Amino acid sequence: MQELIDFAKNSGGAKIISLEVRSDNRRAVALYEKFGFETIG
Repeated sequence: MQELIDFAKNSGGAKIISLEVRSDNRRAVALYEKFGFETIG
């Protein structure tokens, strides 16, 4: 996942990377937070 995030940041095309996950899916939320994603909303 980190390689995909780095590619998106370094390719110059992506300013924001977003995703959706159910808030009750705690394992997924924890994983995404480890990669620097933040909860909005």
